[in-house]
Amino acid sequence: NLVGALVARRGAAALRVVVDDLTTTGASLAEARRALAEAGTPASGCAVVAATPRRRGDRHGQGWGRVRSP
Repeated sequence: NLVGALVARRGAAALRVVVDDLTTTGASLAEARRALAEAGTPASGCAVVAATPRRRGDRHGQGWGRVRSP
């Protein structure tokens, strides 16, 4: 469980992109987006280099599925 594991500092950057080398459940991306939003600088998007294939009925992790950015 990664909830509360990441913290972001307030910044003036207009564009914030969360990048992950590998996503399995999406929990890391979801936590990074949460930390950025809490700091007042929400993510503009997310990018992933590789993802593990989804198995039918597999729903591990709170961030499973597509991670959408506003």
